[in-house]
Amino acid sequence: MNLIAKKVAQVKARWAIDRQLTEYERRIREARSKHRAVKPIEAERQAYMHGLLRGGR
Repeated sequence: MNLIAKKVAQVKARWAIDRQLTEYERRIREARSKHRAVKPIEAERQAYMHGLLRGGR
């Protein structure tokens, strides 16, 4: 894979991660505004972050 394609793949992966984290933040805000449980969403987000740190996508 050439260098440009590699960089594009990295940026796309970063965007996907950012989009997923933004989605978790949106869900947490929505749950707080409706006085629903936030812990399960935070736990799911934490598991996602842990998966990223372990090298998953």
